[in-house]
Amino acid sequence: GERIAILVDSQEQNKATLQMAERLQKDLKNILRKRGGYDARILESRTDFRKGEGEYLLNLSLVKYNPGSKAARIIVGFGAGSASLDIHYELFSPREKLLLSQDDGCGTSLDWQRIARALGADALKFLRQRSQQQGAGACPSAAGYSCIAAADGSTPQGHAGNRKENA
Repeated sequence: GERIAILVDSQEQNKATLQMAERLQKDLKNILRKRGGYDARILESRTDFRKGEGEYLLNLSLVKYNPGSKAARIIVGFGAGSASLDIHYELFSPREKLLLSQDDGCGTSLDWQRIARALGADALKFLRQRSQQQGAGACPSAAGYSCIAAADGSTPQGHAGNRKENA
């Protein structure tokens, strides 16, 4: 499959945000490989990107992360202690030309790991939509095979639109 490098960065360097960034990287890599047929890898830094070697760069910036309160989620319920994450996607060509850019976000009153899975699925959906809108060559598939698209075009349930609650 097409090669795509994943870079997740954050302005904040606290333990919870770093934990979310790591989880998001792993989930996104798995989604790209399993559902999209991509040869995906995780980058440690932007300098690890292989410019000009046929590899695309998907950069996700964690804009704002609120880990919420697990105790409040368990004891109080009803949305108390909800976790949320706002991110910004950017897809760059092998020559580092910006192809796509979009903001997204997700919140949950359940386990925080659901946010990473939901936003990883949203990245897949984001790339599919942009590929369809812009045609072949707009994403990492010059042959017209939708970016990060499953052969049957399926997407996870419950991921319609930007900024969701209860992922």
